[in-house]
Amino acid sequence: MKKTTIGIIGGYGQVGRKAVRYLLDETSHTLLLGGRSTPDDSMQDRAQGRSSFMVLDLFQDESLSAFCDACDIVINCAGPSSVIGDRVAMAALRHSVHYVDPGGHNPVYHSLTAHNEEMKSKGLISILAIGILPGLSELFPIHEANRSFDTITDMEYSYIGRDRWTHNSAYDIAWGVGNIGKGEASIIFEQGKPKEVNLLTSGKTVQLPQPLGDRKLFPVFREELRDFVESRNIENARVYGNNWGAWVSLATIAVRLLHWHGTKSQLHQSADLIVKAAQRDLKDKTPGFMLHLTMKGTKNGQPLSLASTLYFEDTYRATGICAAIAARMIAEGNIPTGRHWASEIPDTELFMSLFQQQKYDIVRKYDSGSIFSVRKVAA
Repeated sequence: MKKTTIGIIGGYGQVGRKAVRYLLDETSHTLLLGGRSTPDDSMQDRAQGRSSFMVLDLFQDESLSAFCDACDIVINCAGPSSVIGDRVAMAALRHSVHYVDPGGHNPVYHSLTAHNEEMKSKGLISILAIGILPGLSELFPIHEANRSFDTITDMEYSYIGRDRWTHNSAYDIAWGVGNIGKGEASIIFEQGKPKEVNLLTSGKTVQLPQPLGDRKLFPVFREELRDFVESRNIENARVYGNNWGAWVSLATIAVRLLHWHGTKSQLHQSADLIVKAAQRDLKDKTPGFMLHLTMKGTKNGQPLSLASTLYFEDTYRATGICAAIAARMIAEGNIPTGRHWASEIPDTELFMSLFQQQKYDIVRKYDSGSIFSVRKVAA
């Protein structure tokens, strides 16, 4: 690349600030921050002379074009993803700019699929769903499988978290709850075949490491993980997820059952409900997010079992770091051209290594015949 200007849309928000911090600390790239107003003095003081600022209206074509035209890579940290859709992705394509989106809005991926050959001919890269859920939630089991197994027969995977959700984050949660089946499905794999199950009645109490303990989770399979399970010929696979907190769980069940997701007005009301529920769940508690994976298979012809856990408290920091790492990998030539899910990044080892360098630890427990070991793997 001749230039290395990385634009961060929503660069003053919760996720955007964390992406900016990572790129300032870990790279030498020039940054352009876009938002509806200029940032506060503290944000400008931390820019270290390598950042500039542009007032940006995502829904005004001229404003969005001017921003994309000034960048080589655009990270879209604005939300809600389900409202923005593919506006920024398509603007990046028109201006021949690489694109990174931590949001999990599946239709954007499929929208770009129609332009994949055009992107390749222009040498462009788009990485979508590269936050923590989705994103890290898919990269984690893929990475663990690649580093530990030759073959896998069984997988059970759980993700659960709680935070002080912003309205935009809660809006996307409500949209996702209402659109299960469009990129997400209530299925399990048995004997190599997908089997549909009822979302609510097929919930399971899963024993998770502390600080979570026993939690009720529900079957939700994103299509990226389904692709992984099918490509690795995993016979039996179950993926469960939920919010960590009774009030948010009740709120999301209400959104699903009462269909409070059909219009923008309903989604805004549902978002308000989820924000208030999260506040109640977090009274005198801290945020937290856990990925917990168990796998069985073989390594070098010998049976092997693995339990692997990744836990952290600041979900916004982790999301921003994931998006920033993706932009860094594009700038350093580590991603092939075309559009990709996070799960399609070829070098998961590099991504996870860079992520762990930000003080994220993975705890792994191996069981191989009579040998049992516990390893805490730090950066």
